[in-house]
Amino acid sequence: APGCTRLPLCSPFPMLLRFLIVLLLPALFLRCGTTSEYPTVFVALLARNKATVLPYFLGYIEKLDYPKEKISIWIRVDHSIDDSSEVFHHWADRAAILYENVDFDADTSVVEYENLSTQAWPAERYTHVLKLRQSALETARRKEADFIWVVQYSWGCRGCFLSA
Repeated sequence: APGCTRLPLCSPFPMLLRFLIVLLLPALFLRCGTTSEYPTVFVALLARNKATVLPYFLGYIEKLDYPKEKISIWIRVDHSIDDSSEVFHHWADRAAILYENVDFDADTSVVEYENLSTQAWPAERYTHVLKLRQSALETARRKEADFIWVVQYSWGCRGCFLSA
């Protein structure tokens, strides 16, 4: 483009930039010395009709390799017809003292989507989930979280870690 100057590939700038990214960033975030040096993480958990696997999933969340006092958990259960709300509610009551914050809300209204399968969602379901995700993002911003991790439980979380 006119007026643009490009740095030559042999310039020391790209090498310095690589050095900073590869060596210094991990030193800042991955192995902090004290808990206060870790960035805050906002974890948004979204689930629907997953009561049978939630205890295992929540066990993985509890085993995260990260200081719990730096984690805020935001849980939303929507339109479940199983015991997902009860599982999350019981867990949230027990876990509230461990984490920075645990915010649980369940929409207990039952909504049936046409042609709902595990492989294909109708547009209404996508819209609803996107609104939940947007709400999570807005809440994380209000709380001034350093990072947000949105977990929509339709997949597992084996060997989860945040510090690496």
